Order: sequence, then structure tokens, then C-alpha cells
Amino acid sequence: MNLDEIKQDWQKKQAPEITEQEQSDNLFQQYIKLNKSMVRTNLFMSISMVLTMLFIAWVWWTYQAKQGWAFDGSILCIEVLIFIMTVIAWTRVADEHQLKVDNNTISFLKAAILKLKRSIWITKKVIPVYAVLLNLSLILYFYDLMISKPSWFIWASVGTTLYIVIASILGYRRHRKKQKREVEPLIADMQAVLDRIN
Repeated sequence: MNLDEIKQDWQKKQAPEITEQEQSDNLFQQYIKLNKSMVRTNLFMSISMVLTMLFIAWVWWTYQAKQGWAFDGSILCIEVLIFIMTVIAWTRVADEHQLKVDNNTISFLKAAILKLKRSIWITKKVIPVYAVLLNLSLILYFYDLMISKPSWFIWASVGTTLYIVIASILGYRRHRKKQKREVEPLIADMQAVLDRIN
């Protein structure tokens, strides 16, 4: 036995083979942890969105008689956007049925991959559209409030647009960095196990 054979023999003893079941269990635990994190994020976001919707409804109720169609339209658009965004965010979270251990591995992996891909899709596609529509709604709101003061309208519109663009870019980068670090490798591992099983 030469030195290379001894090294290979020693490495085999040091690193035992991980079975499919052990790898599936490990992926399941990683997914549970990530899902819990998404649930916490969604709960915080939902509470924030509900409070925002209540505040916007109060603004509308208080000032509706003094404003025109643009004010009503902008408030309605903002409320609908917030509601839709909240509902979409919850679609990326697994429900209790999907998290049961007795589910078969194939259906669990397919459902988990779908939810994780949806999370990436929300970050890449939905949030940018949401930001643009929210910005347009706010500009419509400012238009109605500041119709008699065009310079104020321009400053408010430019300031809000800059804020939304900067916040969107920073949020996008932060979410994509986390997704590249945690979500995409998990999808790849789950897909590899699914391919081996099928």
C-alpha cells in the first residue's frame, strides 16, 4: 500500500457517506429554518401594512370632502397595492400541510422548490412593479394636494421618486444577496436530490 492509497482509505473512514434520507432531512431542516424566517418577516410586514392602510384610510376619511378625483384615486390605488403586496408575500411561505414530516419526499421537495422560486420571483419581478405603481399613486396624490403650487408638486414628486428608487435598489440588493447565499443553494440541493430520486 503506497501513501496515496493510505490517504484515500483514511479519507473514506473520516467522511462517511451521507444517505439520501439524511440529506433530505438536512434539507428539510434548512427549509424549515428559512420558512420560519419568512413567516417572521411576513408577520412584521403585515402588521406594518395594516397600520399603514389604517392611517391612509384615516387621511382619506379626514380630507375627502376637500379633495378631488386624483386624491380619491391615489388613496384607492395605494390601499389596493398594499393589500395585493401583502397577499403575494404570504404565497412564498409554506403552510402546515406542506411542512408535515409524513409527506413524501418528492412532493415536499417540489412544493419547497416552488415556494423558494416564488420568493426569488417576488424580489425580482413583483417588488419593482409595486415600487413603480406606488410611486405613480403618490405622484397622483401630490398632484391633487399641490395643484395650485406647481413647484411644490415637482419637488414632492422628485423627492418621493428618488426615495423610492434608492430604497428599492438597496432593498433589492440586500434581498438578492441573502437569496444567493441561502435560497439559491438550497434550491440547487433540493433539485439535485429530486433528480436522483426520479
